[in-house]
Amino acid sequence: MGSVWTGLMDAFQYLQKVGGVARTGQLLAAGYSRADLARLSGQGVGQPRRGIFMLAEHKPELAAALRHNAHVSCASADPHPTLPIAAVEDVVLHAMACLEPPVSTAIATSAIRLHGVPLELLKEQSRGDRSRPVLDALNELDLSADSIVEIDAQHLFRAHGIAFNSQVAIPGIGRVDFLIEDFLIVEAVLSLPRDAPPRFVAQ
Repeated sequence: MGSVWTGLMDAFQYLQKVGGVARTGQLLAAGYSRADLARLSGQGVGQPRRGIFMLAEHKPELAAALRHNAHVSCASADPHPTLPIAAVEDVVLHAMACLEPPVSTAIATSAIRLHGVPLELLKEQSRGDRSRPVLDALNELDLSADSIVEIDAQHLFRAHGIAFNSQVAIPGIGRVDFLIEDFLIVEAVLSLPRDAPPRFVAQ
């Protein structure tokens, strides 16, 4: 957990410094006593739930994280350097648990390929019964995808029961994104100019 130098700040000023919301544990770790915390209610500080102190003016993303017993991730925490930040692997596992494919699988693939998060680490942290859907999704990840478009395409093919192979090298043609049913080539691209020549010509 991050910390700030409290100096002569009282607990109310500290709350203002950290975005307007904090857990009891964070305030105690910053050096304030339970008596200090008890005085906060007289200063207009609310408690939306036990263990959380919140100013009327607070950062909503921080309040949402605390209400759900979570941490903000790097993008949300950037303006708040005193906050605990969730590790990349934790963000991935949370996303896998609450988002549907292909969004969740795109996040996982990006973390593994671009940020070096080990796939086995994610699997190891998903061994519990409640995490079974996450583990199943991790076991089906195809890390050959070079773009989000390819991940979307993989999801569509699986959802419609279409057999495919990814990143297939075809003699005389080169490497293609997908080979459907061993005869149809599919290239997943974001967009092409209208006057772009066709890459493949049916024979």
